[in-house]
Amino acid sequence: MTILVENTFTVNNHIAISNKIKRISLYSLYFFPVIESKNLDENYNIINDTSDITGTTRCGHKLLCFASNDYMRFDFNYHFTKSLYRVFMASSILIKNKISYLVNNDSFVYDGQSYPLLHNFSNSFYIPALKLGNIRSYFHRTLLDSLYIPIDVYVIAYLTNNGIVDMTESVIADISESYCTIDREKIDRNSVLSMLAYFLNYKTTQIVAYLLQFKHTWSCWSLSFYFIKEYPILLEKHSIYELLYHYINCTPKERNSSIIEDIHSALFIC
Repeated sequence: MTILVENTFTVNNHIAISNKIKRISLYSLYFFPVIESKNLDENYNIINDTSDITGTTRCGHKLLCFASNDYMRFDFNYHFTKSLYRVFMASSILIKNKISYLVNNDSFVYDGQSYPLLHNFSNSFYIPALKLGNIRSYFHRTLLDSLYIPIDVYVIAYLTNNGIVDMTESVIADISESYCTIDREKIDRNSVLSMLAYFLNYKTTQIVAYLLQFKHTWSCWSLSFYFIKEYPILLEKHSIYELLYHYINCTPKERNSSIIEDIHSALFIC
């Protein structure tokens, strides 16, 4: 399947991370990346020579090619336990390959198989690329509109896109109000405020450097919040609601490093 999209940073990030995923052994068992992309000029003509992409020949759009024409959004109501564990395992494979995955509205698809594949890597991070000097590129303003990002990712994006120099009480209030919306009603606002209060009077550069320490936890947080929000009844039924609820509401430093092992134990051993 081929889709036409506007040429944006997030699209190029999706392509770049897809290229890294394709180097993973048996990647097609867990992931649905972009297989090939083509550059188009503003008149939708294919740019065959990428060296032509200059000030006079602008790449306005991209053609993204995928391996299957039959992929559809995955429904976790079927094969819930195996499917949930599978996407957490897929995220751990990405972490081992230095990729932190964030959920989007179209993150889970299938292509005729009975299991989910991780899709849409536009808001994900290739961890070695994250440097203090390029933070704003990766933590772009549109990331603030993404529902499935942890508070630490939100804080980095908020501070860097709003030109905040120091964390003040008014900034803390603004962040907590904009992050703790009705769509995130499962997030404990008092926990968020407590975490933010720790950074009072710190410089943005100091806060960003500190929060980047927890980049390896963002995938599990994003997946945990997705299931808490979308499938709470099934989580309760299989006795893992509290496990995931605690993960999304503790501080970044307290996030359970064995969360995937604990999910496995809760679902298949206990």
